[in-house]
Amino acid sequence: MDTLEAEIQGAIESAFTTLLDSIDSLVEEVVDTIVLQLQATM
Repeated sequence: MDTLEAEIQGAIESAFTTLLDSIDSLVEEVVDTIVLQLQATM
């Protein structure tokens, strides 16, 4: 039972890390796009 719980915990942490990485890169792309748009309008 303990091994199963540890595996589930590990899987959740792994998925969470992947999700955070995805959000991080998405935010970077959005910020870059906004900055480029602002530079273009100035």
